[in-house]
Amino acid sequence: MGTYPQPKVADGGGPSRRPSSSGRKRKGRAEIFAAFDYALAHPSDGLHIVGPKFDIGSSSMANWLNPPMRNGVVATPNKHLVAWLKKRDPLILDGSGVTNRVAWERVRPQNPVNQLVIQELQRKPRVKVLPATPTPDVEYEPLADPTLTGTFVPGTIDDLLVVKEEALNVKAEAEAIALEATVLALAIDTIRDWLTDKDKLQSALGRIQSLEQQLKKQDATLKQFQDKALAANQVHSTG
Repeated sequence: MGTYPQPKVADGGGPSRRPSSSGRKRKGRAEIFAAFDYALAHPSDGLHIVGPKFDIGSSSMANWLNPPMRNGVVATPNKHLVAWLKKRDPLILDGSGVTNRVAWERVRPQNPVNQLVIQELQRKPRVKVLPATPTPDVEYEPLADPTLTGTFVPGTIDDLLVVKEEALNVKAEAEAIALEATVLALAIDTIRDWLTDKDKLQSALGRIQSLEQQLKKQDATLKQFQDKALAANQVHSTG
């Protein structure tokens, strides 16, 4: 589950005063990770109880899971919560190595993750593109062949064809590696989606089973009332 600091206990001189929300220092990655690790390990504890244990406001954890409106605009998801939900811990639950988000949805369905936070989880990182710089006019040394002790310098048209063939081989190898990486990424996304859908299906099946049991009890109760009514009618008719 990860380590987290022990809950703070006030000195025995009466109730401790907590700083106002306006004066409270913004919590960092370590405190937020510790609070959510504790909440995951203690699903019966309400978030309004867990937060103060780690010097976090009683409503902060719920607000991070479900960002509120501020001046008509939904607040930006907390980046530390997003990082925690992405974290994959091999010791979580059954040792399957699921992400904290999947584990959270399993053991704390009473505190769902807002769709806005889920979208932030699925957002792909931006790749910073550096501006192109002009290539200076310099003379390059001829490429050295690592398999030879000397330097290969094309001298004829046939030599140029050899260089072209080697360049095409390098290109084909790079394209094959890129294709394998793409297939692997798609497979990872498919497995992740399958695990998420499987959890939702198990929850739905459990709900259906519960409703079916309630329906059977109601049918049995109705049958008892019908039998009593029938017996009363028979006694009345024979009397």
